[in-house]
Amino acid sequence: MNDNLSNLLNSNPLRMELQNHSLFSRLKEGGYEMDDVAYMLGQWWHPLHYFPTFLANCIATLPTIESKCAITKILNQEVGDGEPRRSHESIYISTMTKAGFDIKDVTQMAGSKETVALLKGFKESSFNKADALGFIFATEVVDLALVSSIGIGVEKVTGKKRLPWVEIHLIQEPDHVEEADNSLMSVVDADEFEQVSASADNAWRLWIDFFDQIEQTMFASAAA
Repeated sequence: MNDNLSNLLNSNPLRMELQNHSLFSRLKEGGYEMDDVAYMLGQWWHPLHYFPTFLANCIATLPTIESKCAITKILNQEVGDGEPRRSHESIYISTMTKAGFDIKDVTQMAGSKETVALLKGFKESSFNKADALGFIFATEVVDLALVSSIGIGVEKVTGKKRLPWVEIHLIQEPDHVEEADNSLMSVVDADEFEQVSASADNAWRLWIDFFDQIEQTMFASAAA
């Protein structure tokens, strides 16, 4: 059953829609400015900052030691394995400020309603086993693609080719995907199978809405 669940999630059209979002193609093409990328970074900060809390809640929710261990491995890397300066959040701040972005834009921008809805989805899913597994899997299997696309936007407007925040994902994300997949081993019946799938769908839809809004804001002047 768990192999079937993993295969079903991996081939989900919503996952493909998110990974192939039109924003990512437009980031490769250019046609935007530093302020536009600053907006994207400021919105991304919110799920980045909340993600360790989400994972910690999931660890408390998941019932088996195997699933707790799988998510703990992800959380440990997210928070720098005990070294705050190596946490994804800290590396994000240092990467973007060294690239020339104002820290206020990166960490203090108000979240859009789509960003707020995404955080609400993370929070609400973390207190139910199947919902938590769906959100974890849905996010981890696309995270590297999302981060890489944001990195392209940063490189386009700053000329910076070495971005430590992107590089740490290249190193760690295969482990995250593996552990997210391992966590699905705790799914034991058909009802949980369906609930995990529905939760992943919800996560991907919220992520798509999140990037739809960023695209509309970044390219509003071009559209006009």
